[in-house]
Amino acid sequence: MTTQLNYTSFDFATLKQNLITQLQNDPVLQDYNFAGSNLNTFIEIVCSVGDLLNFFINAMSNEGYIDSANLYFNVNRIAKLLGYHPQGPQAAQVIINMSTGNFTMVQDGDYFIIPAFSTMTATSTTPDGKPIKYLTTSDLSYIGFNGTTNNFNQTITLTQGIFIKNSTSAQYSGTGLPFQVYQLSDTMAIENYLQVFVDGVQWTYVNNLYTNLTSTSQVFTTRFNENQLVEVQFGDGIYGAVPDVGTNNIQINYIQTLADQGMIGANQLTGFDNSIVVMDALTNLPKQY
Repeated sequence: MTTQLNYTSFDFATLKQNLITQLQNDPVLQDYNFAGSNLNTFIEIVCSVGDLLNFFINAMSNEGYIDSANLYFNVNRIAKLLGYHPQGPQAAQVIINMSTGNFTMVQDGDYFIIPAFSTMTATSTTPDGKPIKYLTTSDLSYIGFNGTTNNFNQTITLTQGIFIKNSTSAQYSGTGLPFQVYQLSDTMAIENYLQVFVDGVQWTYVNNLYTNLTSTSQVFTTRFNENQLVEVQFGDGIYGAVPDVGTNNIQINYIQTLADQGMIGANQLTGFDNSIVVMDALTNLPKQY
């Protein structure tokens, strides 16, 4: 029997017909009725396996190229090789004008601070009844003067979300190894405004670990990874410092957003959830007015 395999056959029907044709080249099976025989069942099993293997070979080939890959996991990893930074959940932002009206100070230098991550609650809610909150992402401060009319009037940008601080689900143990990577389990965490503490010391975000860093630079970088989660990566002791070995000595604080469900209309934010306190310039303690 002369065997010449057709390596371009991929589907079940073609594989089966090619196999029968090959068997019919054998004089013993030349006039054999394959259709209703037990041999036909065996042929179909072999062709099913061949069809399945061809499918996975074809799928693996497709998943190796960014223009043909279908699985997000693979697209993300290919994009990483190209230096592309995918975007995860995005928080809505609003621009508001904050005004206190006219007020006086008892002494020069008295001030107030609206801390970063202070929240405002919108008058509307999500379709399932969840409150919609917006927050500051940096401290806002005002220093007043005695004997003059003070007025705080500033345009600020607020980001939708709530600040998740000191969560046990965002604590990690340092391994002491280079390029340690930790991913947040919260699918609605955003990359922006992360706070990362190692042994109680806050480290600094950098866009690239390989730019102008030393072995002692206490920095981290972030990425929305192939698991569709935000990850934090540290240096290797050459480009950025390596966090020490420790149990739950790494803490990540982050903003959790409602994404598109957190979008609101005009005039839905009227004031901060907490009172604004004036601080004494001399004692840095809250002052009674």
